[in-house]
Amino acid sequence: MNRNWFAMGALVVAGLALLNASSCARSRKLVGITVTPQGPTITLTAPGQVVSTQFTALGAYIHPPETRDVTNIAVWTTDSPSIISANPNTPGEFSTTGNGCGTNLGITASVYSDPADPSAGSVILGTSTMSVKIGTICQ
Repeated sequence: MNRNWFAMGALVVAGLALLNASSCARSRKLVGITVTPQGPTITLTAPGQVVSTQFTALGAYIHPPETRDVTNIAVWTTDSPSIISANPNTPGEFSTTGNGCGTNLGITASVYSDPADPSAGSVILGTSTMSVKIGTICQ
């Protein structure tokens, strides 16, 4: 009877040791973000038209290595707010303003490397671009 309890205890200890070894005893850490789609082009038929495009951010983590959708926790920005704008109610959605056109307009998704403790990590960025054309006015 004592031998069975000893064997059972040894199995539990071995299992716990394997679980700790596989996670490196560290918290999950974000190391990269991939934003898709990359470089879509929106063609408006006339000035003032508003068209939306949905972007997705996939985060690459270590400890353990995995990929997770971080679209909803990312802060989305653009370097061209007069031409495209982020929808504050739908993370990752950008809409044309209808006020202009341009190519390679920058879109950025930002997430802390350790969302549970932002001060302990850094900001990880993922980027994409989009282009906006208006008929024959600007190509």
